[in-house]
Formats: sequence, structure tokens, C-alpha cells
Amino acid sequence: MQKLFTLLFLLSSICFSQSYYTAQEAYPSALGIAEGVLTNPVLSAIAVNNGLEIEITETTSFTVEFNESDGTANVFSYVFHEEGDKSLGIMIPIVKVFGTYQDAGSSSIPYEDFEDLITDHEISETWINSDEFVTILNQDEDHNQLKSSFGSPEISLIVLIPNGEPETPTTGETYWYVQYVDDEMNDLFFCITHAVTKEVACEEDEVETSIVDLNNGSSKVGPNPSIDTYSLEIDNVDFNTKVELIDIYGNIINSDFTIESNKIKINTSNLNLGTYIVKISNDNKNYVSKFIKSE
Repeated sequence: MQKLFTLLFLLSSICFSQSYYTAQEAYPSALGIAEGVLTNPVLSAIAVNNGLEIEITETTSFTVEFNESDGTANVFSYVFHEEGDKSLGIMIPIVKVFGTYQDAGSSSIPYEDFEDLITDHEISETWINSDEFVTILNQDEDHNQLKSSFGSPEISLIVLIPNGEPETPTTGETYWYVQYVDDEMNDLFFCITHAVTKEVACEEDEVETSIVDLNNGSSKVGPNPSIDTYSLEIDNVDFNTKVELIDIYGNIINSDFTIESNKIKINTSNLNLGTYIVKISNDNKNYVSKFIKSE
């Protein structure tokens, strides 16, 4: 009965009395929990999966939130591994309720699930706290310019980690890593802040361009075969839209085309008989369509 009462108390506390705290505040509590499971726990990482929904019971859950202005969160997750045995690991999400730090559901971690966090290096004995990290980050000119250029990016992940990717800062040194995404969770850019020297470096993520086959969807294309013109309708056609006509040998063919509203019309009257591919590049998407030129 006492265990049941304790569980119910913790559940109600998490749902209604959560407090925000910095990474270093709860570290001693997380270490104490890890010492109850591992003989010599070594800190592998501290992470915040911003926006992640944590399920406590089938009917009770809460959302992980990170405050970008002061570096606090309602849940930091602390990852430890056994010294000398990297196959043993534990992740401990901590919540602060009524002034105390509670285990919100620690779990052992298979090595393959956290091997990227485990390197031949350890987190520095001294590292800047999450509040100081965001202060430094928010004062960095490159960071602020990137945020401004992407409008209103969201933070998806914050992690304190020692490893060698990216290569700045140098391999094995401890740094805070933060990933920014758009509202569709596409990676936009990341920044790393050295947790000792406090240097900041930011870099845009490579945008993966999706390819849409207009012949396999509901888009209006045709006529196929084409004699004089071939038309395509897609969304968001504007003056930045790039249109290329390619023959079956991969050569780009010069051809007249017009853009009216969302319709692209290609003049095919002077083309040789054969198969052609239309490639349209617009808004980080590539559209392709194949047609046959006939008499």
C-alpha cells in the first residue's frame, strides 16, 4: 500500500507540480540513482528531447520542454555507462517536484542504442551549466543570424556530449550541441558550444531535396504522347522555378516554355521524336515527368 501511495503521489506531482531546473542542479541526484545500478558509473551524456511526449501510464503523459531563454527544462535525461564496460548503460530522466529531484522512469540501455554517445573520452570534470550555455549561444552573431534567416526555428535536441562529430571542437572535448528544426521537423542548422572554452560554431544542415514523380500522382500532365505542347500543373510555381528538358541520353535540350499561374507549358513542336524528361526544381523539391514526342 505504501508503494502504491508513493507512485500515485509521484504521478500527480509530475503532472501538476513540475518545476524547471538546469542540468547541473539535478546531476547529483541522477548520479546517486546510477550508483544504485552501476558499480562505477561514468557520465556519457545529458540530453533534452524538446517536445517529446513521455508516457507515465496509459492515461498520463507530459511533454518535455526546454526554455531557450534561461537554459532550464522540465526533464533532463542523464545517460551513464559502467566504467570499463560500455555494454552496460542506464538513462535517467529527472523531474523536479516539490523541490526534490525524482526518477521519472530510468531504464537500462542496450549498447547499440547508445554506442554513438560512448567514445574513448569522458565528459570534462568541469563543464558550463545549461543556463550559461544558452546565454553564450544567444549572444553569438552567427547563431542569431541563422535563427533570423530561418524565421522561427524550433529546438528539437540539446545534448552535452564528448565525441568527435562534428570535428569542431576537437575530438573528445565536451560540448553542448543544439539542433534546430522547422515546423515539419526537418533539420535546419545546429550549433555547438564548447563546454570549457565556451567557443561557438554553427553550421547549416544539408537540405534533402525530395523528388516527386508527376506521372504517378494526381497532378495534371499531358498530353502524352505530345505533338506540339506538354503541360504540367504543380503548386508554388514562381519566377524562381527552374525548368529543364532532358533527353534519354541525359542531355539538356533547349526548348521554349511559359509559366502561367501554376501551369508550365513546354513547346515540343521542334523536338525530335523520342522520350523526354521534364525536371522542375522549386522550394527544395524536384518534380519529374516523362513524356513521348510523337508526330
